[in-house]
Amino acid sequence: MLKVIPLFIGCVIFLFHAVMDKSEYDYFISGAHHMDLSKMNNDLSEVSDQNKVSTWLYDQPWTKSVTIRRQGLNDFFVDVTEHKPRAVWRFGGVISSDGVLFFPKTLEIPDELPVVDAPLSSVDRSVWFISELESDLRKFQLWPIRVFRMKAGDWAVELPRNRYFIFGTSDLVNRVKVC
Repeated sequence: MLKVIPLFIGCVIFLFHAVMDKSEYDYFISGAHHMDLSKMNNDLSEVSDQNKVSTWLYDQPWTKSVTIRRQGLNDFFVDVTEHKPRAVWRFGGVISSDGVLFFPKTLEIPDELPVVDAPLSSVDRSVWFISELESDLRKFQLWPIRVFRMKAGDWAVELPRNRYFIFGTSDLVNRVKVC
């Protein structure tokens, strides 16, 4: 009898793992408005490793952060936080409200975003211009805008109908307040 018990336990463990290896996993996603959920379910339906799921999600352009919780044997609850687009970068991509550059599909980029036409090193200053000017310019229907640096280094904002604000290079905070 003692010789049969280890054999029985081994068979139970083997069957459990055989069933688990063939089972499909369900992912319940919240917060992913720009993600192709059917593609995700096809790619991840047999993956139980949370690191692989997290890596797959972070490879999607809109993903900012991911939280995965396992509920039961085959169910995962995934909370995705997406980037909030702030501006279009002229050289390709979208700048988030956190100043992160990401590259979604062109069709997924919202209309009416301002354009930043500046090198990557100047993106933070460009987003600052947008934040400072947005409320007033929207009030007067002067939106969207384009923020750029002129050849001489002066900061400028192009408004609709080919109007410009030129701010120069120094004392930008006061110049924006006066504007």
